[in-house]
Amino acid sequence: MLLLLLIALVAALAIGGGGGDDGSESGGGGSGDSKSGQKDEAPANTPDDEGASALTMSDVNMATDENGENPTEVYSPNDTFYCVGNLENAPKDTKITAVWIAADIEGVKSDTKIKQFSAKGGSGLFRFNLSPTESWPTGKYEVDLYLNDEKEPTESLAFEVR
Repeated sequence: MLLLLLIALVAALAIGGGGGDDGSESGGGGSGDSKSGQKDEAPANTPDDEGASALTMSDVNMATDENGENPTEVYSPNDTFYCVGNLENAPKDTKITAVWIAADIEGVKSDTKIKQFSAKGGSGLFRFNLSPTESWPTGKYEVDLYLNDEKEPTESLAFEVR
């Protein structure tokens, strides 16, 4: 199992995909643990790289598949969440961070951070995913995407589990 995760991570990084710098599998894994932290825990701010203002994200959406071919805003409790998009004008060392949030879930404090993943890469497709350990509670979720440790998200996507 560990070998498969390592292969998936190497493949994802080779094509500019998402990943986790916290030792997790490629942009995925994770749980609905409400004790993980709060949304306001954005990535630490560091000075911007020159040319960072030229960076753009396009075609960013939630999907039911890793290539973003089936966009959605509604998932079932056992689904994996996929966030897929494109980086344009991105140097090879561009950092993108995905912060997964339980926005409005019964019994969970609003805007609780579920998991955070970061990856570095250049222009092209990026993807992050998050799988349930058992099943997702119904309610509203979001994923905030940050470029190069900005304090404010570059993109935020809302979705829900029914």
